[in-house]
Amino acid sequence: VWNPWEEKSKSMVDFGDNEYKQMLCVDGAAIEKPITLKPGEEWIDRLE
Repeated sequence: VWNPWEEKSKSMVDFGDNEYKQMLCVDGAAIEKPITLKPGEEWIDRLE
């Protein structure tokens, strides 16, 4: 879970200076079974 907060939000061109107050990002992760990727490979997952 993250938020760019005040300073970083000011440098984001598609983000208003005060929009960080209404934003929350939840990123998925492979904790129980770590994923190892070789160069050029990709991993796609989803949150349910």
